Amino acid sequence: MSHDESVERSRQLSKAEMEDPIYDAIIVGCGFAGAIAARELRREGRDVLVLEARARVGGRAWFKPNAIGDVPLEMGGKWFYPTERFIWAEAERYGHSLVEPIVVDWPSIWLTSDGLVQRSLPIPLPELPDIERLIVAINQAARRIDVDRPLSEQDLADLDISLTDFLEKAGLTAATRSIAEAYLQAYASAPAADVSALHVIRRVAAAGSVSEFVMSSAGYRLSSGTAPLVEAILSDAKAEMRLSHRVRAIRQDKNGVTVECEADQFRGRTAVIAVPLNVLKNIEFEPPLSEGKQRLSAEELACIGTKVWATVRGAPTDFFACGKGAGLDWLSSEDIIIDGGVLMAGYGSDADALDVTSHEAVQRAIRSFLPNAEVLAICGHDWRHDPFSLETWAVFRPGQITRYDQHLRTVEGLLSFAGAHTALHWPGFIDGAIESGFRSARETSALLHQQSPLVVGSAK
Repeated sequence: MSHDESVERSRQLSKAEMEDPIYDAIIVGCGFAGAIAARELRREGRDVLVLEARARVGGRAWFKPNAIGDVPLEMGGKWFYPTERFIWAEAERYGHSLVEPIVVDWPSIWLTSDGLVQRSLPIPLPELPDIERLIVAINQAARRIDVDRPLSEQDLADLDISLTDFLEKAGLTAATRSIAEAYLQAYASAPAADVSALHVIRRVAAAGSVSEFVMSSAGYRLSSGTAPLVEAILSDAKAEMRLSHRVRAIRQDKNGVTVECEADQFRGRTAVIAVPLNVLKNIEFEPPLSEGKQRLSAEELACIGTKVWATVRGAPTDFFACGKGAGLDWLSSEDIIIDGGVLMAGYGSDADALDVTSHEAVQRAIRSFLPNAEVLAICGHDWRHDPFSLETWAVFRPGQITRYDQHLRTVEGLLSFAGAHTALHWPGFIDGAIESGFRSARETSALLHQQSPLVVGSAK
């Protein structure tokens, strides 16, 4: 920034500091977390402005119309389970019907280091006790966790190791360890060595058991998609909304908050920051955020995976496979036929290993599991390199929970922080995002009650 620009900005901010804030709260980011925070604050009669960088709402919950042919598809979050009580309650509140899970068996095809193994349980029978020992170890670890309390308040650092190390400590044979690693890696949207075992075990604790955890990965979905639910929440809120407004800087002063976008700036008494953690470092804060938040965003979370849809000729309608393929770790069919092809969803642990916009690359990945498959059409979104997300669903690296959990939900001045990564019960899930929106609204309301009543003006 030049000297003249710096002087001009100082003049603008000095003028802003002399004026009463216009909005009670400015919400940065309009995924489920931001939408819930807006609704809850509006229910208190607060004046709320929502700023969203994208030209749509929903964040990483994106029900894309006409994704393949005229079929809309969920490009991001989709599944939820009865133990995810926040998303369940919102669906019931707005009368959104649910589609029950497709009943699938254990993966019929596993891809191991030795190649394709086409049987339900790809380990020798003498190794079955290994599976039981692993389930017991995970359930025992999960029972140590109180999901209603921050993990930083619990003695759990010994579990904040990589999934690879956790499986190694379980004393598993090579075959069982390889299969367990492949499954959990697919679930975590990141390489197993980069995923905190504590993060996964916390999800098991939220689900209730290993079996419920496994079932939650393909649970219920909204019949009309996630987008109508976000829109219903926002319609209920009746908050002022500005789309295509990317926030560049957030500055606090004694009278409130100035939020600067590329072409506009807005004043508020408080602000809710509801952006993905990996994106946080790209917003300038004045005064700077706490060292913990800064370091964690700079390190980034582990969730660098990818998701892609494809219609595939030659695929069974009840197909489910798992393993380390050519860019995919998980491939399952949806029991839907589109233009002669079975609709399939694929998940990979590294976005750089699969170009989800390349027909050739996606077909090669699917043929790792179905050698004779013919991919007819594809549709994917690279969340990892999307500047407004830089990640898939939130997954912590080994040691990050121990070092940073205490900073995630800390209010800083007039700023509250929301997002699925801050949730206690289901971090990284839509349910977790909704949970965080309720908490952030309560925190913001408390901040507003601490301030002197101000006259609210008209929006700029």
